[in-house]
Amino acid sequence: MLAAASVLTYRDMVIVFLTLDREQVTPDHWIYFPSDDVFFGRIHEPKNWSKDMAPAGKTSLVVEIWCCEHEPVFHEPDEAIALRTANRLAELGLIQGSQVSGATVVHLKKAYPLYVKDYQERIHTIFGYLSKLKNLQPAGRNGRFKYTSGDYYIEIGVKAAENVMGANHDLELVGSAKEYAEK
Repeated sequence: MLAAASVLTYRDMVIVFLTLDREQVTPDHWIYFPSDDVFFGRIHEPKNWSKDMAPAGKTSLVVEIWCCEHEPVFHEPDEAIALRTANRLAELGLIQGSQVSGATVVHLKKAYPLYVKDYQERIHTIFGYLSKLKNLQPAGRNGRFKYTSGDYYIEIGVKAAENVMGANHDLELVGSAKEYAEK
């Protein structure tokens, strides 16, 4: 089991949260940047989910920089990466640098499981072993080694808690429908 677990790999991430002095940047929830000339992969504007996510006249952007811990961007000073992010967003015409009124940078290790050769066999081995531990309910992206939607992580967490209380939910079934796009 330890051998199977030791070779599971993940992608890390740096998140840059920018507070902006403007009402809205875009009406979109997510924007992806698949180009090599943009060092971040995705942005979202939380206020587009709920107007209560920012004060009136302000908004924010969450910028995701997908990387690995060994890459230089993961160790770049927070202030420098926030400035570089704001500058690139301005170059792309999404914001003006003068609109940035605050920034927070978070470094997340093991943010996304990487599905590489033999990962399913390794997961089967690990969960076969863990199934013997009746008081353990692996949940979440890392606990299940499963990339899915945040909505499903909440559902998995609730069902895991219900299992602790005596229910018998199969957590592997949550978010695993064939029509589910992110599987």
